[in-house]
Amino acid sequence: MALIRKVLRTGEPFQGEVRDVSDGREVWNRVSLSPIAAPAGEPARILVIALDITAQKQAEDALRRSEESER
Repeated sequence: MALIRKVLRTGEPFQGEVRDVSDGREVWNRVSLSPIAAPAGEPARILVIALDITAQKQAEDALRRSEESER
């Protein structure tokens, strides 16, 4: 929610990876937040596109741990 408020306040889009543990389990999303302006020009809404990349992050973590154990 903080990212959404920031995009609405600044009017600047956001793209990045976001980690969420609000329900006790770790979920990663690749997120794109794009402000949509009202007729007067100020940001009024946000277009949100989110892709769950949890499995990718888990695979990257497993690979990293495996490589570290081989050293």
